[in-house]
Amino acid sequence: MSKADIKHSDRAHAVLSASSSHRWINCPASIKMEEGYPETTSDVALEGTAAHELAEFKLRKLFKQRPGRRPQSDLETIEMDEMTDDYRDYVSDIISDLGGLKAVLPYVEVRVDFSAYAPGGFGTADCVIIGDDVLNIIDLKYGKGLLVVAENNPQLKLYALGVLDMLDYPDEIKTVRLHIFQPRRENFDHWDISVEDLKAWGEWVKPIANEAINGSDKQCTGEWCTFCKAQAKCRAHAVDMLHIVDVSNEKSPTELSDEEIDELLPKLEDCQKWAKAVMAYAQEQALTGKKWTTFKLVQARSNRKYADEVKVVEALNKAGYTDVFKKTLLGVGDMEKLLGKKEFNTILTESGLIIKPEGSPTLVSRADRRDEIEINGLYGFTEEGD
Repeated sequence: MSKADIKHSDRAHAVLSASSSHRWINCPASIKMEEGYPETTSDVALEGTAAHELAEFKLRKLFKQRPGRRPQSDLETIEMDEMTDDYRDYVSDIISDLGGLKAVLPYVEVRVDFSAYAPGGFGTADCVIIGDDVLNIIDLKYGKGLLVVAENNPQLKLYALGVLDMLDYPDEIKTVRLHIFQPRRENFDHWDISVEDLKAWGEWVKPIANEAINGSDKQCTGEWCTFCKAQAKCRAHAVDMLHIVDVSNEKSPTELSDEEIDELLPKLEDCQKWAKAVMAYAQEQALTGKKWTTFKLVQARSNRKYADEVKVVEALNKAGYTDVFKKTLLGVGDMEKLLGKKEFNTILTESGLIIKPEGSPTLVSRADRRDEIEINGLYGFTEEGD
């Protein structure tokens, strides 16, 4: 296997990509439905790219490969530097457990071809470590939104199948270990599957992949809809969002019961995302000339601003007004970046001048790994188990 030298932002993406496999496996129709939609990016995606390129640099140094120059990005933060350090250390611990660098075959940013299971399928595995009879597939997830689990993760299973096909000695591998490293969610997860079971899963995927690439009409909604380009126009998704509760409940004809609210809560976030997607699509179409019968384009309200700040200051000074600026203390993150972590800790943290107040209670899904708090009387609470 060879290393990938193409930058993350320049890499091509397969139609049946590993990263979107959770969606096309569950909803084969999404492949055909996404045709014609342009490739888009976001600040979150750009941040993720910066984190991955920094992590790649650090792993190449760890593996004693030629890392090149440290990547430079305006999006790099102290948090990103620390968390990519943690990712490097996580990989280093795996290597140590397998007997050290000389006892393993380490790869970073490996171009993986899994087209034997999904037509035209390829992708890039963040890190691959082969040692003893175990194939480790390690994936850095820098996002802090959706919690990602290692168990039965289709993206990593496709990568593993591709790596096995690329090896000269696949029969020596008995176990595949899938790792998710998601530091901003404090999620460090791994899961084992035998090579035999993995290949059986690959055979199960084959007909689904062929159905998807050939233009299936089979739709199925779920959390995989979040990143689907076609969700705003998807009829199945609209039906799912608009029929979120049984309105004909005979026990409570006028009010939702607490049990119904409990059923409703997991779907509210999806409803909000879907509504935003539909509104965004409608506005994009309106900007091309589309006339909607129920909505129209208008000029948004705007705030006043200075036409030229330099000339404003000159005009005010001339009129006798000189005290027209205000100063505020830098925020904690910006201050740490200015001073550097060591000086920041010496001057402020060790002096007790940096505190972290308790966060306000907030309702989240039980999939969230933070400890549940118990309410003791009005507004009083403790962490579960205290």
